[in-house]
Amino acid sequence: MLKAQFDNTYHRLGEKFFEENSPQKVTDPKLLRFNSELAQQLGISFDLDQPDEIAKVFSGNLKLEGAQPLSQAYAGHQFGNFVPQLGDGRAHLLGELVDKNGLRFDVQLKGSGRTPFSRGGDG
Repeated sequence: MLKAQFDNTYHRLGEKFFEENSPQKVTDPKLLRFNSELAQQLGISFDLDQPDEIAKVFSGNLKLEGAQPLSQAYAGHQFGNFVPQLGDGRAHLLGELVDKNGLRFDVQLKGSGRTPFSRGGDG
């Protein structure tokens, strides 16, 4: 069983910073490559003899314990104008992992389905 110790700081920021939602499931995901060295650095325990499970997790089909999928909200300039609320239209943050050196990494899926921030042009 794939396991990771997630820390979900965005959930502690408040509702203005994200929308909870899950990635869109895909049909029959396959594992093509897996960076075992990075997984070990991030404290992800895994079994390479179970490639189907790894593919399900990193395709968004299977949620790991402790993961809290969300789409991040942000503000910024778009087309020359300030926009007070933008967000990830097709990206899901599964959670954050802190590696052995105390460095924080986001585990994110890109192109993982529409989110509340999708405006029709995201893809």
